[in-house]
Amino acid sequence: MAIRGPKPKDAATRALGPKSHHTKKSAGFTVETAQGVEFPEELQRNLPAPVLARARESFDLLISKKILSPCDIEPFVRYVHHLRLVYEADALIKRNGLAIVDGMGAVHKNPMLQVHRDNSMAALKYEEQFGLTPSARTRISGMETEKEINEYAAFRAK
Repeated sequence: MAIRGPKPKDAATRALGPKSHHTKKSAGFTVETAQGVEFPEELQRNLPAPVLARARESFDLLISKKILSPCDIEPFVRYVHHLRLVYEADALIKRNGLAIVDGMGAVHKNPMLQVHRDNSMAALKYEEQFGLTPSARTRISGMETEKEINEYAAFRAK
C-alpha cells in the first residue's frame, strides 16, 4: 500500500537534520592547507623550461597564500598540462603560420589554433578556480592587494 505524505528518511539522513544541504557546517574533516605540499615531481621532469618556470611561480604563489592543499595537486597537474599544450601549440603556430596549404593547394586554418584556444580556455578555468586571475583573486580573502594584482599582470604578460 502506498504511503501518503513525504517519503520516510533513513537514520543517517535524519541525523543531518532538515535542509542539511543549506548549512555551512564542516562535515567533520579538515583539509591541511599548504602543509607538506611539494611541487609535483612528474612536472619537474617533463616540462619545457618556460612552462616549468610559470608552473613553479603559480605553485609558490598558491602555497604562500595557503590556497593549495594536498588534494589540489592533481587539478594543479592538469592545469600545468593545459599550459604545456598551449605553449606547444603556440610554438607550432609560430613555426607553420596561421594558415596551412594542403596537398591540393587549398589554404586552411592551422588546426593548432583550435588546440591553442581549447587549452587556453581550460587553463583559464583552472586559474579562476585557483584564484590566479584578478577577478577570482578579489573573491579570495587575503589576495586583493593592488601590488599582487600588478604582480599577476606582469606574470601573465610573460
